[in-house]
Amino acid sequence: QTEVIFPKYHDHYLGGHEFALQYTTDAPHWGGLSGCTFEEGISWGKERPESRKLQCFCDITIALPIVTSALIASGVKRA
Repeated sequence: QTEVIFPKYHDHYLGGHEFALQYTTDAPHWGGLSGCTFEEGISWGKERPESRKLQCFCDITIALPIVTSALIASGVKRA
């Protein structure tokens, strides 16, 4: 829930993220996401309704190395 705090309090709040990526081992139908679904994020202004969203149901220790390797291989520059 901290992703909105910095821009909101530094006058850079733009009405939500343009894209969102969520890695999780929980599923909303079991209540494990505790209200942090993308739909909930839209209702709180964290994401824009038209934003690009991807939800990956996988352990981060498996997903992060795969995603990082793919980004490096595709030539994405580090910010």
